[in-house]
Amino acid sequence: GLGLAICENIVEAHNGKIMAMPSAIGGVKILIVLPVYSEDN
Repeated sequence: GLGLAICENIVEAHNGKIMAMPSAIGGVKILIVLPVYSEDN
């Protein structure tokens, strides 16, 4: 739906990745990966 599209835009704006994969027990798993920044960067 629209919610996942909004999430994708937010994650990509933060240089992250969002992935969807089937779950072993049914349904879908959503994985969101965001970069970690320290004050040194």
